[in-house]
Amino acid sequence: MNVCRYSWEAGFKSTSSCNQLRVSENLVKMFCSLALLLPQRWMVCGDKIDKLEMLRLRAGRGWSISPSITIERMSLSAYPRMKYPEIMKTLCCLILTMSMVCFACVASAATGRKQVLYINSYQNGYAWSDNILAGIRERLRESDYTIDLQVEYMDAKKHPARSNRALLKRLFANKFAESRFDAIICSDNDAFQFMLSYHDVLFPGVPVVFCGVNDWQPEVLERQQGVTGIVERLGIRETLETALRLNPLKRKVIVVGDPSLTSRAIAAQIKAVVPDFIDRLEFSFWENIPLNELLSRSRNLPDDTLLFFIPVYVESEGKYLSAGEVVEALYENANVPIYGAWKFLLGHGIVGGHLLDGVGHGKAAANMVLKILDGLSPADIPTAYGAPSGSVFDWKVLEKFGMDIAVLPFDAQFINRPELTYQLEKRVVWTVGVALCVLTLFTLLLGASRNRALRAERELALSRAMLRSIIDTIPQLLYWKDSDNRFKGVNRRFADFFGLSRLEEAEGKRNNDVIHEKQFSRKSDDLDRIVMDRGLPVLREILEYDAPDRPGMVFEMSKIPLHDDKGNISGVLSTAEDITARVVLEQQLIQSQKMEAVGTFVGGIAHDFNNLLTTIINSTELALMEIEAVDAAEDVLRAKLAAQQGSQLVSQLLTFSRPSNRDAMRMDAAETVTKALNLVAPLLPDSIVLKRDIPPDILEGVADPSQLQQVVMNLCTNAIHALKESGGVLIVSVSVDEGRQRNAQSGLAGRRLLRLKVRDNGPGISPNVRDRIFDPFFTTKKKHEGTGLGLAIVQGIVHGHGGHIRLVSHPGLTLFDIAIPFEKGESAPVISNTTNFGGEERILFVEDDPEQLVLIPRALSLLGYKVTAVQGGRAALDVLMGGTRFDMIVTDFDMPGFDGVELARTVRQLFPGIPVILVSGGQDAVAAADGDPGIIDVLMKPYTGSALAERMRRLFDVDSNA
Repeated sequence: MNVCRYSWEAGFKSTSSCNQLRVSENLVKMFCSLALLLPQRWMVCGDKIDKLEMLRLRAGRGWSISPSITIERMSLSAYPRMKYPEIMKTLCCLILTMSMVCFACVASAATGRKQVLYINSYQNGYAWSDNILAGIRERLRESDYTIDLQVEYMDAKKHPARSNRALLKRLFANKFAESRFDAIICSDNDAFQFMLSYHDVLFPGVPVVFCGVNDWQPEVLERQQGVTGIVERLGIRETLETALRLNPLKRKVIVVGDPSLTSRAIAAQIKAVVPDFIDRLEFSFWENIPLNELLSRSRNLPDDTLLFFIPVYVESEGKYLSAGEVVEALYENANVPIYGAWKFLLGHGIVGGHLLDGVGHGKAAANMVLKILDGLSPADIPTAYGAPSGSVFDWKVLEKFGMDIAVLPFDAQFINRPELTYQLEKRVVWTVGVALCVLTLFTLLLGASRNRALRAERELALSRAMLRSIIDTIPQLLYWKDSDNRFKGVNRRFADFFGLSRLEEAEGKRNNDVIHEKQFSRKSDDLDRIVMDRGLPVLREILEYDAPDRPGMVFEMSKIPLHDDKGNISGVLSTAEDITARVVLEQQLIQSQKMEAVGTFVGGIAHDFNNLLTTIINSTELALMEIEAVDAAEDVLRAKLAAQQGSQLVSQLLTFSRPSNRDAMRMDAAETVTKALNLVAPLLPDSIVLKRDIPPDILEGVADPSQLQQVVMNLCTNAIHALKESGGVLIVSVSVDEGRQRNAQSGLAGRRLLRLKVRDNGPGISPNVRDRIFDPFFTTKKKHEGTGLGLAIVQGIVHGHGGHIRLVSHPGLTLFDIAIPFEKGESAPVISNTTNFGGEERILFVEDDPEQLVLIPRALSLLGYKVTAVQGGRAALDVLMGGTRFDMIVTDFDMPGFDGVELARTVRQLFPGIPVILVSGGQDAVAAADGDPGIIDVLMKPYTGSALAERMRRLFDVDSNA
């Protein structure tokens, strides 16, 4: 008999998952009925077809029935041949049956996939909530469902503002408008509160399972339907009891937290156990303390104190530090032990205790979700409490603080515990035995050569003493380490620098235990590893040492590998030389050369540029005198103002390149600074507060008042730009130091000084910008907000007065401290103030620029002066030798062949009594004219004819009054 066998299983496995598909008993009956339609010559056999019971398959977990239906075809010799209609009828029945079975399988597979939404209060990478998510995923993978887990992060640790919940609500409403979830998991307080507020709006009717919730209040679920979950029960009381057993002398607990919702809830749980420790522990709470201040406080805590750490995120220099990184920083700085109640903090610096595990917490929450997917209502699932998994401690931390582990529970678990195995003990025994044998042999040999050994020991001791003397007299810091990067020895200079009372105090320690400047310690460790890995020396590496007690130090470090007798690297020898003074001198030399080059460049172009501006300004001034049309006059006036602005820019460049205080006079510093601040005050926005620390007394002395006002305005403008976004306080103070300056490096020791201080509480100046702020044209402002000359001009003015400027800047403080000589001096003579600059005197005007030879005489002639214009110094001498008598000579300084100073000296010798005004576009003319009594004044370009007439008129009036 030939047999064709067909089998059909009532239980299937989905190709996309491990879930079993449900098939109803009616479908099984249908298949059996169709099988009976087969021709009589076909035989239908089934072991269990007549015994089918009405069993329903549970959702992937119940018993599945697998009845087999076997259709056997007998040999053709036993039965007559089938007719064609019968064959077709049979085939159609089989095809129809298989189609219905496939359709039922697909439909059933579609109903086996579940959608679950997981809302995380925090962000990806936060260890606690990541562990919860890992536990949830692990448990859901073990289930028989195909579950699509959608994860959403609220980021409430970094951004705890309550206003963000409304933003998330709108986001979820848009994002999940078409989504249908079978269950929702929310972890920690922020997500739980969010779901309580918006559950009925965003996800009506969807069951909710919460976990990681602190400070639980059962009444919050009285008005909520379809919500259950696991409360985070922390082992705070048990951990504190353990801490008292380990540290019986502790009397104070400082709880470190932040203002986030979760942190406040955990703090509430801690406060709930405070009554249990009355007369034993005193509790204090530190909340929302900046990282630097937190570390500073933790370094000098009393010995009877311990820290309890609530997981917090801290922002430092625009970057967020995780809870693990924060507790690691605390562990490195704190002088007292740190405790916590969460297992994910273990290994980062906490001692340990009764710790809560996030993975187990997540598995428990996932179990509740699976019960809901099985059909159980959340109301039938009572709220559970996630208890700590057990006592776990960090052996390394226990050893650091010298705690007695004998007081810990017998079943306590440890991390970082050194392994003590039988193999190790066996090896020790064998080593000791072999050593004893070897020592016995060597004892016999040493006994035979005792005298020689004693002599060798004395020589070795003398060599060691000599080597120690040499090492201790070396001015560099010298130290050597073993292959485990632990100190084996240091010299006296190293011990004195790092405050070690004994040389042996460093032995066995690492860099972090001796060197408290972290960046220097880390870079030195990196160099040690490079030397040991490569086996090659590292020479002349520059490292900065910026500790609070020794800021700004620079070391030149060299490291060479040390080898044992077999040639293997056994350690590293390091030397560090203090080259701070050399680096400072190099930087000063580079800065001086740079400033000299810029000054030479600026002084070179200023003369020609001033000539052009003089021509433009005087041309526009003459045009304004003669133009009657209003529109044309406005255009010319606009050109004149632009040229004058260019003149001011050149003046600022000259002030930077050739600083001087030639216009110094007796002045009241308090009044001058007040006038400058009155100009600055209208520019301040409402977010910036200006405070003045100016004494009511008269602060008289000799200085340039206009330049002092320029310094105040430039520094205040710079501070306003720094405070523009965040707002803050700007403080300006002025005082006089009556010879009490003691800083010999500034060259101002014992002199009467004017002290000007401008400070603000803005973000500060970053270190990579600080060295360039006084460079001309360097600016961090946006385009059109500044030229980059403000601070360069300030430096030029201060140096021109013979003073110095000191900058202190860090986040929260920027201070410019300026000191300039401020001698009392004599009162300046009063010059009559007149507005009539015209006159009838004869003026000889000497210039090499053709345009100015036309413009300036024309402007002076309009004011009544009789002007003779000549080109060049020699032409001027020819005119003077011709016998014409002049009342004053106005000459340019920089002329080819015969400059203005040479002309003035020649005139003083040949025609004494004729006053000379020297005109120049650079500061070199001032120095050149100082030694010539015939030059009565120096006028800087660019200038106008009216300005020259005003200067001449005042000089004529002074001579007539004399």
